[in-house]
Amino acid sequence: MLWPESMEDKAGASLRSTLWRLPRPRGLPLITVTPTHVGLAGGTSVDLWAAEDSITSLSVEGTECDVRLLDRDVLPDWGEDWVLLERERHRQRRLHALEALCRRSSAQGQHDSALTAGLAAVAGEPLRGSAHRAVIEAHLAEGNPGKALRQYDLYRRLVRSELGLAPLPAIRRLVADLLGRPAERRPR
Repeated sequence: MLWPESMEDKAGASLRSTLWRLPRPRGLPLITVTPTHVGLAGGTSVDLWAAEDSITSLSVEGTECDVRLLDRDVLPDWGEDWVLLERERHRQRRLHALEALCRRSSAQGQHDSALTAGLAAVAGEPLRGSAHRAVIEAHLAEGNPGKALRQYDLYRRLVRSELGLAPLPAIRRLVADLLGRPAERRPR
């Protein structure tokens, strides 16, 4: 499967060579090999597994989450169909988790953590309205209406230029009281 254009004996030799060249962090093997199977060695950590565990733990109140585990896509340079599906599944889970973490941290008064999570969600999917909404809500909860307006304007310009759409009404309502200032009034 790894070398589909090769004959079976050549593919086997390539696999043996690749396995032989794998690094041995702290002198420990990364994989175990039997005559019929190749697998990760016990104790090997996988960042995707840690990210998935972190996402699952967010449903437990008071659980900490390392945002750095949730700010990357799975195998970003791979284009195989199975990778694309897995990447999108994980992307949706992590973006929902980042938004939830943003809201929960904001509600607990942890504004720095809230904005770190919310901005990671925006960076992960810049056109995602719910991520921008979470960041705007965090800025407002922190008492920074100027930052909330700046985030709204970024979102407004982005969806207009990329999608030809107006901002979602729910997001506009968040800043409605801040809009309509003299600088915001449209000329007639």
